[in-house]
Amino acid sequence: MPFLKENNVSLQDRDVRIGMESSNLDNEENMGERENLNYTKNEFQNEEDKDENPFVHATLSLIEYQLTKDSTTPQTHSSQKLMHHQALQLVKCVCSEIKSLDNSKANSILTGPFLLGAQNGISEIVKEILKSFPHSITFLDEENHSVFHLAAMYRHEKIFKIVHQQSEQFKISLSLLLDNRRNNILHLVGYKGCQDRLDLNPGAVLQMQRELQWYKEVEKFVLPQERKSKNSDGKTPLTIFNEEHHELVAHETQWIVSMATSCTVAASLIASGICCCHHNALAFLSSITTAISILSIFTSRYAVNDFLYALPNRLIIGLISLFLSVASLMIAFSSTIFLVVSQKNDVILIPIIILACVPVTLFTLPSASSPP
Repeated sequence: MPFLKENNVSLQDRDVRIGMESSNLDNEENMGERENLNYTKNEFQNEEDKDENPFVHATLSLIEYQLTKDSTTPQTHSSQKLMHHQALQLVKCVCSEIKSLDNSKANSILTGPFLLGAQNGISEIVKEILKSFPHSITFLDEENHSVFHLAAMYRHEKIFKIVHQQSEQFKISLSLLLDNRRNNILHLVGYKGCQDRLDLNPGAVLQMQRELQWYKEVEKFVLPQERKSKNSDGKTPLTIFNEEHHELVAHETQWIVSMATSCTVAASLIASGICCCHHNALAFLSSITTAISILSIFTSRYAVNDFLYALPNRLIIGLISLFLSVASLMIAFSSTIFLVVSQKNDVILIPIIILACVPVTLFTLPSASSPP
């Protein structure tokens, strides 16, 4: 095609630029992601040499932008945004050119980048290809995974939503589709997600909650009889989920018990201080609420389903109550100091307010600096 020949030079320049940007990813947190990117390049090397597939370059550009957009300097980020825009334009141009090809040739060009975009959460690739070629929703990889399966496996909510909105006529067939090991889509969700996806949620208990929420969400799209179907190993989706998340549950149980112990000690100290020195009803009630909420965590069974609502809600109530008790105590303390000292010097009000804000700020600082 003339379009593909005219873009050979620009595609080579873009590939060189991708390699240069990849060398700048020295952060240890991105090591696994860089390995996935290198695997992607190797996986499509033969196709690139054979067909001069511009979709490979566009997909890699979008992956590179997604991996590095949060960890680069402003100048590098600006150049990557330009590369991102150019890759999107390339996708749209190639889609318009491929429409003139026969189905077999179009499928050979589109299948790899389409499934790769779904696997890596590149919604632009998936959305544009689906818009131009609706039948691409039936593409399968070597393990018989569809785009629906890949979005569920890798926890890409945006891809899952896009595919769901455009696959009304294929919804039932995709939910019934089995891979080479006779896993349906709910079996695949049962396997623990990639660690980098789990790490998007600060706090150990939120990771397990997210996994349960995702399992329940995908379960809505599966027929009731498929929820208890067995794969080639004779395991149901729920069995796989429990086995795969056993270590995560144990780790989070230890984490939440440690957190609850610390909160109980702090709430007890605050309540004791209020009883001895002050008479602040709000601080006292908040500390008691914290103690009761945290004690309910100790009496939990720590079953898998408890991490969906019970444990997170109790922990959140306990932390909010503890914050209110600390804030109320500091307000009461500052008011007492002000009433005693303000008659002599009104200027003392400013340092009192500043000092009173320090403990509350230190309490909220760890949660405010957590990754989003």
